Amino acid sequence: MKPQQRIKSVVALAFALASTAVVWWACETNKVNVGPAEPSPLSTAQILGELANSSTQQEAETAITHLLEKTGVGIPVKGSKYGDYVLTDRFVSELATEHLLFRNGQDNSTWEEMFEVQKLLSQGDWIQDVDFDGAVARLREEAAAALKDPENPNNALLLAIAAKGAAIPEAIPLYDRTEPVSPIQEALFDAWANHAFGDAQALGKTTGTLKFFFVSVTSCDPSQFQVVQTQQDVQYFNKKHKKCLEKAKKEYEKRVKKCLKKKLKPLDPKFKSKCESLQDCLEDAREEVDDDIEDCHDQGSGG
Repeated sequence: MKPQQRIKSVVALAFALASTAVVWWACETNKVNVGPAEPSPLSTAQILGELANSSTQQEAETAITHLLEKTGVGIPVKGSKYGDYVLTDRFVSELATEHLLFRNGQDNSTWEEMFEVQKLLSQGDWIQDVDFDGAVARLREEAAAALKDPENPNNALLLAIAAKGAAIPEAIPLYDRTEPVSPIQEALFDAWANHAFGDAQALGKTTGTLKFFFVSVTSCDPSQFQVVQTQQDVQYFNKKHKKCLEKAKKEYEKRVKKCLKKKLKPLDPKFKSKCESLQDCLEDAREEVDDDIEDCHDQGSGG
């Protein structure tokens, strides 16, 4: 590949990573501690209406809390298969903010950009090699079947991904590659995809290895600019240790996305200074996750 082509492709990747809204799940303990034994008594349609009509931070946070209680993503809800999904801190407030910004016209990534970024950042987690068309075909098939029982927690998640407004869709959309995806859809898609394509057996392991993929920029010379990933396997020794590392991994990925917030253009006269800022940001993110991993080891050694 020619240098110019490589720059273009890598910058496009950096933009895709940056343009994706907050995908990482977080949960404010003062809002959602543990999920109810039964799914939320609110209907799926009611919750979709709350999401579509929320105009304040509090309204959005309430709607998202109800969505969690309905689908059981990251919290124990009867009938949900997403209870083991990892939630990091401040999910409710951060996703609520992103949701409101999107409703007010802020740009977001497309369905294809969202999928490619999530696939990239799920290396080591997804055990099935699937492309965009294959993932969408499976999603549409499962969502179509979900229409028969919209109050089932797993079906409610699928229909919330499919919804484009305040009501349950009568037919499942095609998910056009270039269509913007909402932050709510992104978060739910991530939970669904991790379960659909991930290693279900790994969820029950209390000892093993968690794969971290650290992002860096090797050079700020426009002709050699490249965003690269380095894999590091981190061992965990018990359930508490594993949970801590999973949370650290999600937090790191969130920091990386913030670093890649702005699109880098090779012909920009300020390219070098912006690139160096990106390098510093990624290095800070790496230092923070290294500290988090060390803290997890300290906690894990305590049993």
